[in-house]
Amino acid sequence: MLTPMFQIVILAAILSCCHGNIMEHVFNALAEDKSPYEDVTPLCLNQTIQFMNDFLVPSSQGPVYARQMYQSAGGLPPDIEFSWNAKDWGNFDLCRDVKPEVNVTDFGGLYCLTYTDSNILTSTVVQLGVCFPDSCTDKDVGTFVVEGFRWLLPWPADVTRPFTSCARGYSLGAGDIVAITICAILLCVIIAGTVYDMVRMRREKSSSAQPVMPSKTKTQDSQELDNHLDTNNSTTNLDIEIDFNESTKCDVCATKCQDIIIGCLMSFSVIAVGRKMMSTTQAKGAIGCLNGIRVISMFWIILYHVVLFLATYYPVLGNIGYVNKVAESWSSIIPRKGDLAVEAFLVLSGLLVTYLTMRQFKRCGGPRHHNWFLFYFHRFWRLTPVYMFVLMLYTTLVIFVSDGPLWNQWIPTQAECEETWWEHLLYINNLYPLPGTTDGCFGWSWYLALDMQLYIISPIFIITFYKSRVGGVILTAITCCACFGVSAYFSVVQGRPFGFDTEYYKEPKYEGGDVLYTKPWYRLPNYLVGVVLGYLFFCLNGKKFKINKILNLFTWACAIAVGLAVVLGVYTSMTDHRVDQWVAVLYETTHRFAFSVAIGWVIFACNTGNGGPVNTLLSWSAWLPLARMNYCAYLIHFVIVLIYDYSLRQLFYYSDMNTAFAFIGILVVTYMAAFVIAMAVELPMIELEKVILPCKRKTS
Repeated sequence: MLTPMFQIVILAAILSCCHGNIMEHVFNALAEDKSPYEDVTPLCLNQTIQFMNDFLVPSSQGPVYARQMYQSAGGLPPDIEFSWNAKDWGNFDLCRDVKPEVNVTDFGGLYCLTYTDSNILTSTVVQLGVCFPDSCTDKDVGTFVVEGFRWLLPWPADVTRPFTSCARGYSLGAGDIVAITICAILLCVIIAGTVYDMVRMRREKSSSAQPVMPSKTKTQDSQELDNHLDTNNSTTNLDIEIDFNESTKCDVCATKCQDIIIGCLMSFSVIAVGRKMMSTTQAKGAIGCLNGIRVISMFWIILYHVVLFLATYYPVLGNIGYVNKVAESWSSIIPRKGDLAVEAFLVLSGLLVTYLTMRQFKRCGGPRHHNWFLFYFHRFWRLTPVYMFVLMLYTTLVIFVSDGPLWNQWIPTQAECEETWWEHLLYINNLYPLPGTTDGCFGWSWYLALDMQLYIISPIFIITFYKSRVGGVILTAITCCACFGVSAYFSVVQGRPFGFDTEYYKEPKYEGGDVLYTKPWYRLPNYLVGVVLGYLFFCLNGKKFKINKILNLFTWACAIAVGLAVVLGVYTSMTDHRVDQWVAVLYETTHRFAFSVAIGWVIFACNTGNGGPVNTLLSWSAWLPLARMNYCAYLIHFVIVLIYDYSLRQLFYYSDMNTAFAFIGILVVTYMAAFVIAMAVELPMIELEKVILPCKRKTS
């Protein structure tokens, strides 16, 4: 079998004198024989012939529209032998600008992107943009293009036409109208709540000079609500992205408000919510270093997805040959290992749910007196409203944001989301349909499902630790060993490769999905690192202690060495050296746990006074506003990446500078969008829970 590079060289040699516009070959095939076009729509065929005839007229006399449509199409690039690029999108906007002209043409331009099969002389997909009359269907365009290729080179008999996607206008559907209605209602409530808050503050200011009456007034009642919304009195200050965990305190009731409607309105006040969002005041007892860790981890995840969908995403990449060389360098490892940032989130999640729940056990008198309904309801309420809101936008209105050669890829994704949204609502999208996958509708939300599943089972470990330290350690050790065994089994039978290697050691036993990456049995040990850490912090009860300086430096060195070994240890998979399968299995099974332990040490050292400058950086108060946006940033960041990718008019040519600017731009837009969504949906829902949720004061 020919190697991919040799196949490309052959294709380049065949087309050495035929690198011109694809429409030239379409016209040649159409002029030579019209019999293959019997299935083409008659109107489309007649208008395409008119387009061809008008273009063949000398340029000084022929219509402008024909030259415009012709020049809109792409052709195989002449440097295909070196760039490995068999794509040319042509000019999307030039084609779309073609409009019907009186006494010249009654049709406009229809831009289409065609994809050939990857088995046509070359393993590289040929992707070309074309421009046809807007009366043509996708099937018509595919027929014209395949006949043009047949005229140019031998075409396999089993391939009838390339996949064709034409850019047409989008009309509002029922789901879009519902989404617009929900957004309009939300906007009205936000405006009403903000106006009421402004009026309340004006009245309070005007009455501030009056003597305080002994009886309770409306102004005082509003002041209580304002204090409730203030950041200093809110327990949500610890975390938004990871700490959805703190339940309503046992001995503190939700806001007492005579008028629930007023309380609900105040929950949506931009003034009250904005004051909380932008505050940099740390809550009493907060673990300050967590804010820096969660924000930096989110930056790393965004970088990972930007590189994944720009530097390695074939449909948009224009210099894949160069990228393959860059991918062999040390510098490419760090962004490509951004998936390890998920382990930081799992550690933080396990830590906070354990630490906060045990503190509540202490207040309430133990697990038996804990309100377990609120424990789970609170979690569901924290995650779900904003999650479903972003998923709704992703499934409906996002398609109207922009357009481009790849923009039609939203259509199948949205169609899938319309059928599978309930999987996200139930937090089973990482498991159903078995074995589950990270592709499809809102694929990156597998983490939310995983985190919810681990949260559901977390009381087993929390209660065991609370009852018996030895019992907790034994249960945790047995669980980790069992998970390692299951992960090793799946790694062996699936023949999973090492690091960035793509060659499997054996034919996978389980086809059609992922059996490790998104699964609870693979990630639970990392979560338990946080559980153990939360128990230690509960036992310490906020006490600081100094570790011997030499021991502290040694432990920091070990943690850094472990982290670097996990990240950079895959370098051999980028070379010709292939490790034995047992090495790949060992790495696959334990490397995430080892990275989680390294993160756990950083948190422990920083919170016990042994972090030094690292703790100063991670506890910087400026991280706080970004940390409050982190959950929304996680939800929306991949949507921003896809919008950027699908809006491209030309192929993305990878370079360090281009990718850096793309990353910075996507990062800024992500947090801008996250700020709006957090202000409009997430934080109001958090405050709304405190207003409407009944709470029984502990009387004992």
